[in-house]
Order: sequence, then structure tokens, then C-alpha cells
Amino acid sequence: MKKKSWFVLVAVVIASLTVIAQAGTLYAVRESGDRLVSIDTDTLVFTDIGPLGITFDFGGLGWDSSTSTLYMIGGRPSQALYTVDTNTGAATLVGSHNVNDLFGLAYDSKNDALYASVFTAGQPLYTLNRSNGSATPGPALSQRLGGLAYNSRDDDLIGVHDGAGDLYSIDRNTGRLTLLYDGPYTNDSGLAYDPEKHVLWDIDWNGTLCYFDIANGYQRTDVKTGLGPHDGLAFGGGGFDCDLIKKFKLKCRNNKLKAIVKSSLPEGVQMTIIDNGDETVVTTNAKGKAKLKKKNQTGIHDVSIKECPEIKGQVDCG
Repeated sequence: MKKKSWFVLVAVVIASLTVIAQAGTLYAVRESGDRLVSIDTDTLVFTDIGPLGITFDFGGLGWDSSTSTLYMIGGRPSQALYTVDTNTGAATLVGSHNVNDLFGLAYDSKNDALYASVFTAGQPLYTLNRSNGSATPGPALSQRLGGLAYNSRDDDLIGVHDGAGDLYSIDRNTGRLTLLYDGPYTNDSGLAYDPEKHVLWDIDWNGTLCYFDIANGYQRTDVKTGLGPHDGLAFGGGGFDCDLIKKFKLKCRNNKLKAIVKSSLPEGVQMTIIDNGDETVVTTNAKGKAKLKKKNQTGIHDVSIKECPEIKGQVDCG
């Protein structure tokens, strides 16, 4: 006998919530003291998190949205991959990649790959193993790229040619570079894509924080200067308007629970769905849709979106 199918459409479409979720969060490394900091993308307030516990010079950060993990490469002279605790700043060794001057780092969510670039022209684009840190060489890059970012909305891997300050789109199969933006100067920097604002953020050794407006020809705007040396940059999620969530559907059939978010959010935005206290990070696709699926569920389930607590519902799995 089949279990009864329960379906709930949470009334977020009727009520205009006018609630703004927490701002997006960038992570960077302040070179003085080798400390992890966070940056609020709305207020631009910097918050000290804590020491890495290792030496970091010219390295990179990359946020793995599939596991909500912050990865780091130490730069020079480090030849290793680390994870970083975003609560304490402490770095934990994953393993050695054995590549000199590996500076740029970015996670490609479409291909589930962690890419890294060398600050020397003619060197390969590397893929790093997230289990042991080992590096697999790919196609050669004609420029030295000190920072990498992955634009999930346009499926575009982008590198910054530090010194010149140019931005390039990278063909992951051939290594071909296509110029997106011509200067001005950046002094060894970290690059990160912000899916909420659809911009690239950059922070450099000169202490300048800026963003490049992708929709406006990558026009650069400097928002803070005189910060002191920083490097490595990653967008760690958060930051979206809850009013952009149009529907939140809950259903349970044959003990299979589904929570479906329909929104006008861009691709790549992360949110946390809470089911009876258990938290799961989901990511919007190109249509602004995100899903949670769980098997072998029974009883009453209270389900909500952590970033938008007013959006919630209940479903009975029998």
C-alpha cells in the first residue's frame, strides 16, 4: 500500500516579506599575522577571525560550494593545500601539491573541480585533489595569473594578471586566454565571484579592495584603500533578498521528503534548509531553483530556510 502523499505550498508568494538575509561574506588573509578575516559585502566591515597557524605569502583561497569548505594554498614557499576553519581561522593540512608559486585558487561548481594557477607565464592550469592535495597539470597558460575566480552564472573561469591588472577568461580545455578587462594595476591579489551581486571582488597586497561589474564591461570600482597587505579571496555564501524566493514547496511521498525552492535568484546562490534541526546547504541552478531530497523519512517535519526564517512549513511523512 502506497503512503499518502502530502504537499504543502508555503505562502511566501502571498506575503511580501521584505526581509533581507544576512549579507554575503568574503574571506581573505591579512598578511600581518597571517590571519583569516571576513568582509561583509554590504557594509564592507572587516572582522578578524583568527590566525591560520602557518605562514601565508601570496597564496589563494577557494570556496567549495558543494561541501561549504574553505580551501587554501599557502603561496610561497608553501607547496601544500589546506582547509581553513571559518570560525577560528585555523588551517589544516590536506596534502602537498609540490608546485612552486601556486597562487590562484577557485572552485568550479559545474565541473566539481578545484583549479589553481602558477604565477609564472607558460605554466599549466592545475586541478587539485581535495583529498590529498596532489596537483594534476592541464593546459599551459600564456600569462601569470595571481588570482582565480569562477563565475557560476556564466560558467566562466577567470584569472587576474597581477601587475598588469588585466582580467582573462580561461578555456579550461585549451588554456586559451581571452581578455575581459585591461588594467589598471593590481599588486598580487585574491579574486572571488559574488553570485548575489554578479561582480568580481579583488583585494591586493597594496591594501585595495575593489570590484569589477561584470554586467557593465567589468568596470572597476575601488571601495577601500589603505587596508595593508591582503591576499587570497573567496565568497563563502550568504547574502540574498528573501523577497526573491517566490515559492517554497514541501512534499513527502513514499517516505521521500522534498523541499523545493523557486526563486529569481541567480545561479550559484547558497542557502541552508533546516529539517527538524538538521541543516543542509543547497545551491540555486540556472533557473533559480534549489532542492533538498531525503529518503526514509517518517513523522512530522518542520522545514525552514535558515537565512529567511519567516519562510517555513510543515509536512507529514506518515
